[in-house]
Amino acid sequence: AWNYQHPGVREIAKLMVPRTLTLAVSQVESTVAIFLTTLLVEGSVSLFYLAQTLMNVPIGLFGAPIGQAALPSLAQSVAKNDLEEYKRNFLFSFFQTMYLVLPLTAILLILRIPAVRIAYGVRGFLWTETIETGKTLALFSVAIIAQSMIQIIIRGFYALHNTKTPLFISLFSVFINVAVSLITVFKFGWGIRGLAVAASVAAVRP
Repeated sequence: AWNYQHPGVREIAKLMVPRTLTLAVSQVESTVAIFLTTLLVEGSVSLFYLAQTLMNVPIGLFGAPIGQAALPSLAQSVAKNDLEEYKRNFLFSFFQTMYLVLPLTAILLILRIPAVRIAYGVRGFLWTETIETGKTLALFSVAIIAQSMIQIIIRGFYALHNTKTPLFISLFSVFINVAVSLITVFKFGWGIRGLAVAASVAAVRP
């Protein structure tokens, strides 16, 4: 029997609203970035997307999966009111993610040009485009580490039944991202590299 008055159902609804808004807010950053790239020189959208795709590889391989896997154990620790176990599980997941992501980040940073050539080939991809994509990927490198860590941190809040804090942080991140993007693109003329800088600055947030 479906009971809307059940405390569990009400708690789920209470936690779900901020979580849904957080997902919606995260799409604003992507929308703004794509919109700004359309105002740049031809081909900027493709190059930005290609660099962002390579950036997401370490996050998709380790950051997000470890964060998802850590959530049940973190939630179980909170349910048992065992904060020491919660801290141990959180720190283990956090450092494990860092251990796996940092080497990949260094590889993408140092071997950014070969990585771009291997990922997207040579034919139909000009050398100038390779260089621009590699430079953008290098500026994304800070965001790789930060975004991977965020996957763990945000699950730590969810395990504590706190979905509002991630929402507020996401709103602040979007504000920083948009502000820095406008400054770097229109004032400094950095193009897609400015958008990468904005993404990295917004990712390294309190």
